[in-house]
Amino acid sequence: MAGLKIEQVATMLGVSAQTLNRWYKFKKQNPNDEISVLLPDYTKVKTTRGWVRIWQPETLWALTQVKSTIRSGRTGQMGKYHGKGTKNGKSKNSGATNTTA
Repeated sequence: MAGLKIEQVATMLGVSAQTLNRWYKFKKQNPNDEISVLLPDYTKVKTTRGWVRIWQPETLWALTQVKSTIRSGRTGQMGKYHGKGTKNGKSKNSGATNTTA
C-alpha cells in the first residue's frame, strides 16, 4: 500500500481528518464547484479491516491549494460543512425561544 492514509495527509496539511472528510463530502454533493474540481481523487484499497482511502504524495500540493482557497468558518463557501456545534448548518439553539419573564 504505497500512499498516504487520511491521518497522514491531515497531519501534513495541518487540518483534521474530519476536515478532509468534510471537503470530500462537499465534493460529492457539489461535483461541479470550483473547489471540488481542485480536490484530487484518492484510491480505495481493501484491507483485512475494510476499505482504506489512500492519497498519492504528489496530490499534497493540490490539497494545499484547496486549503488556501477555502475560507474557513461558517460564512465560507463550505460553511454548512464547517462549524462546531452545528448540525446540517443550523446552530443547536436556532429554534429556541427566550421564555424569561
